[in-house]
Amino acid sequence: MNVSQLNQDWPVVLDQYNVQFLALDRQQDRWLVQLFQSHPDWQVDFQDEEAVRFVRRTRSAAPSARSGL
Repeated sequence: MNVSQLNQDWPVVLDQYNVQFLALDRQQDRWLVQLFQSHPDWQVDFQDEEAVRFVRRTRSAAPSARSGL
């Protein structure tokens, strides 16, 4: 898979399939855990001794008409 092999197009693949969360094994996917921990588009949602779950950060939308801005 492009993401697990970290091809250059991994962000495009995640966007293309609208991936909103990732569940990674702490031991087997250690380098991916480190990558996603430092990536601004992802945040840790859950973690324990065995796994880490990341969720995609929501991008701030333009203020709505109801907000008065």
